[in-house]
Amino acid sequence: MTEAAKLKVLIIENDPDYAKKLKSALANDGFDVMLAADGTAGVEIMANTPRGFNAVVLNNALPDMNGLDVLTVLKSPASRVTDVPVIMVANDLSAEQAEEAKSIGAHACLSDREEILPALNAALNRQK
Repeated sequence: MTEAAKLKVLIIENDPDYAKKLKSALANDGFDVMLAADGTAGVEIMANTPRGFNAVVLNNALPDMNGLDVLTVLKSPASRVTDVPVIMVANDLSAEQAEEAKSIGAHACLSDREEILPALNAALNRQK
């Protein structure tokens, strides 16, 4: 993926082993990746670098806030990053929560982590 070399992704994930694995996989695909270990850090990073990321991969089960709360902050009218696609990942997201996430502004809600790269590519192709 040649154009992906320019694309930056923020991963908000509290499992350090999985975060490193996903970062490595995305980096091998040409993405520039930054990690945030919890929702607060993710929100702060996005607030401080509003044009710094092309997409966010967001875990729903975070230690300090759930993914829906993070998504609500990122997609609020006061946020400067409302146009950045967010891919929400959760094993335990109910159909109602997935609908809520999409209504807030999630590009996709995934239960299978193997679907992250295809969903990310789809989101970024729409963004071009």
